Formats: sequence, structure tokens, C-alpha cells
Amino acid sequence: MTVLDKIEQIVSEISHEIGLIQYHGSGHHTEISYQQLWEQSKLLAHHLQKRGLQPGQFVGIFMQRSIEHVISMLAILMNGAAFFSLNPRYTPTQLDFTARLCQSPFIIIDSNSLLKLANIETRQLENCSLIHYDRKPMNPVHQSLLAKIKNRIKIESFPVDKESSELSDFVSPSIIGSDVAVTLFTSGSTGKPKGVMI
Repeated sequence: MTVLDKIEQIVSEISHEIGLIQYHGSGHHTEISYQQLWEQSKLLAHHLQKRGLQPGQFVGIFMQRSIEHVISMLAILMNGAAFFSLNPRYTPTQLDFTARLCQSPFIIIDSNSLLKLANIETRQLENCSLIHYDRKPMNPVHQSLLAKIKNRIKIESFPVDKESSELSDFVSPSIIGSDVAVTLFTSGSTGKPKGVMI
């Protein structure tokens, strides 16, 4: 049984229970059910599949800890691919090095990551596409940053209002327990991050 098999079993048993809670401070929080978590992960998985993600490939996640981060991890695993989380303190050079090392076709980012990427050079991340995914509405500052970045690197936004009817369009690949699920990287404090596959 894979990690996804176990999660799907939980979803089928307690689909309407709260699956994730994200605290924002000052008593505010966001929550989604197991069913919502599974469906939103599947929609993103379908989008990645349509964009050409193949089993065995590696996809970066450049996000703060959030509901979107967990959805991204599950979506990547659903495609039989592996994910690696990028340290929010990474410089564009470290991001570029890590993406090249993993031969990553995609890096999924959120709105808070746009500021870090604002001064990225055209030659950096030239071999992968950025997918902007954030369930929260973008403020004017983030919209301006996104437009600025689009002039230099390949980036697209995943529409969070995707119809649930597309869930049936996703074709799940064959996944076995020995497949690589995640690559863990060091902080990169010595210059170049080092990773290990699990």
C-alpha cells in the first residue's frame, strides 16, 4: 500500500471531517475537509498531467507551509512523480541549481514567493516552467510582481476555480511503494544544497 492509497482510504471513511487547518495568526484560520483536500489535489494533478508531467520526474514546491503546499505534494504524488520542497530562503541561484540538479520540468509557487523571484535572471530556471498556485485572491503588489516575472521566465497561473467535473479526466498512473516520493535538501548554507531521495 502506498501513501496515496492510505490517504484515499481515509478520505473514503471520513470525507467530511476536517483534513487540514492553517492558522494565520490573530485567531484567524482556514480549514478544508478531507474530501476537499483530495479533490483539489486531483484537479492540480490533472493540470500537471496535461502539462506533460511524467511518472518518475521531480517537481519543486517553492511555498510557505500552507494548505496549498500539501495539495501540491499530493498532486505531484498522484502523477507518480516526486516532489522537493525549496527553502524560502533560497536565492534565485540556489533555486536554479536545485531545479537543474533534479531536472525538474515544473516548480509550483505561491504569491509570497513572487517577491523572491522578482529579480531572477532570464537564464535562471530557463529549463522549467513555474506554476503559480494560490487559493487566496492576489493583491495588487503580487499581480504586479507576476506580470514582471512573466517577461523573463515561463510562468502560468493554475485556475483555482476549476470545475470538479474534470476530476474524472485524471488518469492515475501505476504507482508502487518503491517509487521515489520526495527529495529532501539541506538549507544550502554552504552554497549548494545537497539532497537525498526517499
